[in-house]
Amino acid sequence: MFSGSTANDFKMLLIFLVGLFVVWFLFKGPERVAQEDQKIFQEPLQPLGSGGTYGPANNSVGFVPLVTWNKFETDYFTVELPPGWRMEVLSGVNTYTGIFTNGTTTFTFDYGPFVTRLTRETDTRYTVTSEKINGYDSIMVRPKTTDATVTEVFIDKRGGDKLSISGTNQSVGGQETLFNIARTVEF
Repeated sequence: MFSGSTANDFKMLLIFLVGLFVVWFLFKGPERVAQEDQKIFQEPLQPLGSGGTYGPANNSVGFVPLVTWNKFETDYFTVELPPGWRMEVLSGVNTYTGIFTNGTTTFTFDYGPFVTRLTRETDTRYTVTSEKINGYDSIMVRPKTTDATVTEVFIDKRGGDKLSISGTNQSVGGQETLFNIARTVEF
């Protein structure tokens, strides 16, 4: 099938590739690839790109908002929202209160020392998980039965202040949007 010189060339190429793989493996290539996956990268500046970052964020699931998301700054925290979303501040009693909305879906936020969780870990109608958001402990709550309606992220800032972001009767996509918005919160 192969002529003698082609077969020898193929064997040499194969030996070279195997040798290259062995060297890569001996110099901890797989570990380097895993480390590279944890870095945040920057897109080129304009006119080639937006200059935004991409790659894992500082949360346990590695969520990074798209460069099209908009950053909103308050006196207490910053948050990034998807395109078409806005933040409105409402009057709260003893807390900083408001909403994130796109006109169709609305999430309520509440920030301050008197903020409490809307659901309890003992309520079997909900799935409760823990996650780090920018170094802070947070609790993610999603309904697991049809009679449960609240989706919530509760971030304990330590030192007394807490942030709750919640929505009711959310689709699975709405729940993920709420969780991803919460993952962008920085104090």
